Amino acid sequence: MHAVGNKSDNIIAYDENFSEKEPPKWLYTIVPETGFNPDLGEYNTYGIKVTGVDCEQILHDVSVCNEAVSEIVRLFNKHRLCPVHLTDAVEDILP
Repeated sequence: MHAVGNKSDNIIAYDENFSEKEPPKWLYTIVPETGFNPDLGEYNTYGIKVTGVDCEQILHDVSVCNEAVSEIVRLFNKHRLCPVHLTDAVEDILP
């Protein structure tokens, strides 16, 4: 297991036991969503979806910032984050 730091010095755990030529086991994508808050009403937000051979998982309402979620998805795909760490990794990255 390796760790990658980010701007806020948080850590993302990822599996080092893969070949760059090997296709990824999981694919992370952005999911545009509409959230609701009684004080704010409806708002645009973004979730993260991970799909793979044996899994499909969505983490809803990660951030209202498309750029932030895009960067998280890029990192997770680059480092092939195991889906079991999805929630913890997002919590570690976001302020």
